[in-house]
Amino acid sequence: MSDLFTLQFKEYVDLDEFSDCCLGLQQVLCALNEGTKESELRQIIVETEGADYLPQLEQHLNYLTGIGQVCYLIRQGETELARLIPCSTFEYHPEFYTPQNEQYVISRFAYCHREDSTFFWRSALGKSIVSIKETFSAVVLYSLLQPHNKFELSQKLDVPIDLISAFLTLCCSAKLLVSVEAVEPLSLTQWEFHDLLFHSLSRQGRQPHPVGKSLRFKGIIEPPPPIKPALTPHPIPLEKPEVNNNPSFFTVLEARKSIRTPGPVPLTAKQLGEFLYRCARVREITDRGYMQCTNRPYPSGGASYELEIYPVIEDCQGLERGIYHYCPLHHHLAPISCRDEQIDRLMRDATNANGDDVCPNVLLVITARFARVSWAYESMGYSLILKHVGVLYQTMYLVATAMNLAPCALGAGNPDHFVEATGTNYYEESSVGEFMLSSLAIV
Repeated sequence: MSDLFTLQFKEYVDLDEFSDCCLGLQQVLCALNEGTKESELRQIIVETEGADYLPQLEQHLNYLTGIGQVCYLIRQGETELARLIPCSTFEYHPEFYTPQNEQYVISRFAYCHREDSTFFWRSALGKSIVSIKETFSAVVLYSLLQPHNKFELSQKLDVPIDLISAFLTLCCSAKLLVSVEAVEPLSLTQWEFHDLLFHSLSRQGRQPHPVGKSLRFKGIIEPPPPIKPALTPHPIPLEKPEVNNNPSFFTVLEARKSIRTPGPVPLTAKQLGEFLYRCARVREITDRGYMQCTNRPYPSGGASYELEIYPVIEDCQGLERGIYHYCPLHHHLAPISCRDEQIDRLMRDATNANGDDVCPNVLLVITARFARVSWAYESMGYSLILKHVGVLYQTMYLVATAMNLAPCALGAGNPDHFVEATGTNYYEESSVGEFMLSSLAIV
């Protein structure tokens, strides 16, 4: 490997854990804590253990890089220009090479974000991040908005060719750059940037942060309550359904389908109440020690139950036209707004997403109180919320089918329109799903 690269542990390693190792290896680990070149590591081993130990040094370095514990730095004197940071413990040794005469451009899957005083460049295709603190790296990347090879960049920026080659090597290893001559695989062509980024960052393997329930805000921020506080002092109580003979599960499952057109007689408040009761009521409140949780008819990761339901009533016997919030604990509706223009806009969004110019009796807007999930879960929080929307959709479909109602889940909605209508905070609670519910036409 070129001595332009400095090797350094991604995180400081406590050498006390390696007190049983030979002196040479201890000194190598110490050097990696501070940052060193590979030639200097070889020199340490030769001076302490002899040249016969060099193959073992290579084996140790391959292991450490293979589990993603070693960063690769480009330094100019004491100044760090760029650093390649492995994201995964399953990252293999990066394929270092000196780019030839190919022209490179920034990948359409690459992006930049800031943390403190450092820019981090990464790609949804890669398993590593390139951090930069100096203008040199930023200028090179800006230049690569247009195709350049290493010779053109060296001449254009008046930078030594070996420095340009080293930086391009880091960027290519992190999949930030693509060769102009390369043909994009069909497997990538149909991916949009934001979809692939969301996929890669909400699962394990391509990011440096923990994935799953980390309780990262425990002791720092109080967990959000399991039940959204009452929105009105005068709620509208809903009827609770009686136990009766229902069709079998498999009969309902086979009959489930999307029905977009309402029947001639509108939905009733009693039907809506039964539907919400069977889909989303709180059956029990439990205390898990670190936060209070609930139990409801549909599953939720960690019993977070962050989803809220806001019925937007267009035509429902027994209820005024308006926007309401469903309280799953007390099984009542809280009126939010009756402004026609807000209701009309939400209904237009629904009909546009539906593809048919048909307005449902009731539009159920599903929101998420995001902190109920992000308080406990890291990296995968929003991904988990969307999974919850899916299982709630299926629950709604099956309940509506069993009740002989017309259900239809929607694939898109406008959170800004919902926030403007209800006064919620976009970043605290906004819409993540929509579901149309109407009476069933008699065939």
